[in-house]
Amino acid sequence: MNNIRLQTERLAIVPLSTDELGLLIDDTAAFEARLDLVYNGEGLNGHLLDVMKWQYKKMLTEPESYLWRTFWMFVLKDENAIIGSAGFKGKPDISGSVEIGYGISEAYRSQGYTTEAVASICNWALMQDGINSIIAETDKNHIASQKVLQKNGFKLIKENDNILSWRLDG
Repeated sequence: MNNIRLQTERLAIVPLSTDELGLLIDDTAAFEARLDLVYNGEGLNGHLLDVMKWQYKKMLTEPESYLWRTFWMFVLKDENAIIGSAGFKGKPDISGSVEIGYGISEAYRSQGYTTEAVASICNWALMQDGINSIIAETDKNHIASQKVLQKNGFKLIKENDNILSWRLDG
């Protein structure tokens, strides 16, 4: 268990413990009751659920690096509700780079919440020992996600057929 809780003007950004992530995957109502929050984040199905299950398994086998595997919940303070999340895709590589992914419920898009949360999480990550950069990938057609990265100082470093690669240096 950790005591990390990042704060912005409108959000608390909270990394889930291994037990909390497991509960979210298995029983959203019990998760909400335990954390005394409403879950209004992205739908827990399809690709997101698959990623959560994958990261949860990794957290069980690599407990020392769970902050690089867990989901960091965006809690909208005014509503006491989870509206989105972000997470790293694993522990830092040998160059000190981590990859971030993020998402937000459709009802809360285009209001600056994701930009605010990603800024806070990236600032936290770049203050950790050995972290030199953060990378992210976006679909070429996902303009809103690209704007989140641009507003947070990420630079476009590579372009493939459908994917743009970005980097933020510490």
